[in-house]
Amino acid sequence: MHASHHRILIWLYALSGLIALSYEILWTRMLSLLFGTSIVGVVVTVAAFMLGLGLGSTLGQRHAPSSLRRELIILGMIEISVALYAFALPNIMHLVQSFWLHVDDLQRWQTWQVFGAFLVLSIPATALGFAFPRMLRAGRAMHCSLAQLYGMNTLGGALGALLPLILLPNIGWSHALHAVASMGIALGMILLVLASRASPASIAKQSKQAFQHNIPALLAYAGMGAAALMLEIAWTRAYGMILLRTEYVLAIILCVFLCGIGIGSIVAKHLPRAKTLTVAPILAAATALLALTLFPYLNDWAQAYDASSLWSALSMQGLMVALCTLPVTLVLGAWLPLIANEHSGARFYAANSLGACIGALLAGFVLMPHLGTGGTWALASLLLFGCGMYWSQARQYWRILAASGLVLLLWATWMHQLPTASRLLVHEFPQAHD
Repeated sequence: MHASHHRILIWLYALSGLIALSYEILWTRMLSLLFGTSIVGVVVTVAAFMLGLGLGSTLGQRHAPSSLRRELIILGMIEISVALYAFALPNIMHLVQSFWLHVDDLQRWQTWQVFGAFLVLSIPATALGFAFPRMLRAGRAMHCSLAQLYGMNTLGGALGALLPLILLPNIGWSHALHAVASMGIALGMILLVLASRASPASIAKQSKQAFQHNIPALLAYAGMGAAALMLEIAWTRAYGMILLRTEYVLAIILCVFLCGIGIGSIVAKHLPRAKTLTVAPILAAATALLALTLFPYLNDWAQAYDASSLWSALSMQGLMVALCTLPVTLVLGAWLPLIANEHSGARFYAANSLGACIGALLAGFVLMPHLGTGGTWALASLLLFGCGMYWSQARQYWRILAASGLVLLLWATWMHQLPTASRLLVHEFPQAHD
């Protein structure tokens, strides 16, 4: 295969990320019709995606590497299969819902509906996760680095988070889903054509040492995935109270989140590894807590801002959300290329995704009901710091100093708390108190 084809593979994986995130936003919209415009649909969709990506990546790396041609064929078939599943998903969800129509208890009905939706959405996500180690193997054979593939895939995902915002108002949900699924089929066909031109020679097997990892390192990176998704859910809940409806806010936050991860991943190879991993946990946690401190002032701006159109609201509010969240996601994006390589990337990716699933479920169903959105946000910031310090080479007294500074910042943040209902709804309900 021609050497320039490695650039084609990178761009195709970016397109795969675009399609996958478009699915996620559209399926969140579908669940909002089932659960209402609450955080439940967001939690179920995000957690199902993360669980599927983690399980799929774990399964994918267990298979011995084959030829580049076979890897590309498998990747193409995965994209086509997920697209066909997306076409059938509305009917599948209708069938799943019909099983629980006889349940007359609201709590039981919601529990079964959440379980059914979680199961239905985790199936295509598992297939997409299975593709990740396959793509790394194909990329290694075509001289593509982990940072390039991971970075471009997440940048494509950032565009994919915005695509439904163009499609939904213009062609509606069903046609938008069909358009994205058609793109998935086209992508799969391109991969199959690329496979027909690939070499049938086997990909060299990796040494056993490449798969020997420190379990604490995997757990630490899983904890970072949990913290990242706790932040994402808390951000979606908080900004959804003061900006646009839930799926629009989720799209903006996912776009900013993935832009930061993609850019951070691509520039990671230019950063000094030891110094970056020492400073990164402090920087990520401090900027997350600072954004929580600034939230009341963003609320005041959002209440006073009068948008002339949907796009003007999306752009201005997206810019404000980016200013508050992008520093954290840039740091998160640099982590995987700094701690892993093409041989170990799939295992760290799987651990991070599974941790993210747990973090999303904890945030949506345990922490926010008991600690509130602000408490969940603060706890996620501290978890991010604690897990990230695993790779820090700072001396013990510097670690203590950094932790003390974060505790002080947390105390200052806690004193502000989130705005009261009367401040959140000052224009709609001037006399509101709760």
